[in-house]
Amino acid sequence: MVTNAVRHARSALVLRASEEAGRLRISVEDQEGATLPRPVTAPGEDAESGWGLLLVETLSRAWGVQTTPGGKRVWFDLNLAPGSPDADGGSDPGSGSRRRRGSPAAP
Repeated sequence: MVTNAVRHARSALVLRASEEAGRLRISVEDQEGATLPRPVTAPGEDAESGWGLLLVETLSRAWGVQTTPGGKRVWFDLNLAPGSPDADGGSDPGSGSRRRRGSPAAP
């Protein structure tokens, strides 16, 4: 996500990491909101780009894009390992679903 922000937004960016309720949230905010990112459906086998959001979508618990007053924020959540001091150990009501663009969740 940072590479995408550097490559496409070409603006200042903010990288954040926070933890709560058994999850780690990573977000990247930049100052370019005209184009919202979306995964490429199938980059070519030898493609050197287009894999980033596909990996985020595959490996994350949830991910999304939010517009901000100055641009956009792209975020993803990872589950913390069960039994870790930061994991809540409870069930995840959002398990199996992925939030997308316009998600009300904020970092």
